[in-house]
Amino acid sequence: MKNRLLLLPVALVLLWATGCKKEYLDTNSPTAVTDDVVFSSYENTLHVLNGVLRNYYDYAYNIEDVQYNGGVGTMGFHARLDMHGDDVINSWPAFYMGYYRWNDVANEKSAFVAEAWDLFYDKIKVLNNLLSKIDRIQGATDAQRHLVEGEARLLRAYSYHQLVQLFGKRYVKGGDNSSLGVVLRDQTTGFEALPRSTVKECYDFIIKDLDIALEYLKDPAASKPSMYTNNWAGTTVAYTIAARVYQAMSDWEKVVELTGKALDAAKQEGFELVGAKWLLNGFNDATCKEWIWGFKTDQDQWFGWNSFWKHFSYGMKEGFHTIIKFAVNRGIYDGMGPKDCRRKWWVCKDLGDTPP
Repeated sequence: MKNRLLLLPVALVLLWATGCKKEYLDTNSPTAVTDDVVFSSYENTLHVLNGVLRNYYDYAYNIEDVQYNGGVGTMGFHARLDMHGDDVINSWPAFYMGYYRWNDVANEKSAFVAEAWDLFYDKIKVLNNLLSKIDRIQGATDAQRHLVEGEARLLRAYSYHQLVQLFGKRYVKGGDNSSLGVVLRDQTTGFEALPRSTVKECYDFIIKDLDIALEYLKDPAASKPSMYTNNWAGTTVAYTIAARVYQAMSDWEKVVELTGKALDAAKQEGFELVGAKWLLNGFNDATCKEWIWGFKTDQDQWFGWNSFWKHFSYGMKEGFHTIIKFAVNRGIYDGMGPKDCRRKWWVCKDLGDTPP
């Protein structure tokens, strides 16, 4: 009986091994797309680039814990950074104190540090692959290739600027900026170990990418594919990101120049400053004309009541929300004029505000 039981599995394995020829098997990865597919058409390449854009807002990307610590990609990450500043006050010293007290930043082995690194290098990896094969896009015109390259370089510059600010020392105008920044990988490098570049080298790399991106995305009427107008970073966003980089470099003349170009491009793209109605609607409508870079989350991609965002809401009455309260620094609040509609973002009891 034992011999028969052993022979049956062996026979099945032999049948499987000899019964299928390689040409009958699907050898394509179920979780990845081959370069042949990506670059087989201009539209396919746009889909991949749009995937990178969406990944900046990835609702499933977590910082330690997707439910209680935000998720939603860079937006959740930037909320963590806000906790390190002096504008957010945690009135209940229990939740998020690792961020609030800088413990997670100071610990080089913390999940926050590791995931901050991965958050942007994941995008850079895909962008480098796209940039290395621009010429392989079948059927694309030069203008279409320039659009792909401009967007990819803009996003890579944005990602590296986030990284060098997080892992390098502040850029000092007129200084040598020779302290270590981050590892620079471009479309010519593989995955071998590389040393960290200096802060100056990082900013030189970023500026080079931005110069090319601004040249290829300079026409507001042609800086976005028609199918991806909501979350595509076009001319206005390109000038704005560039202005922020030069702001970090204390190059104020360049900041003024780029800001002016961003405002001009915004008018051509149909953006405009809006009133209190849009400022008080929860920042959850990507059709707002003031939003130059927005994203619409699918209905099934929300966290429910037990999320970091609900913890920030004064009107939540369930569970921990009855005791977790975040406040704005009173100095910032008082600095706003009494008629400033932004004051309605908070509840100020001593001025007679009624909690929702």
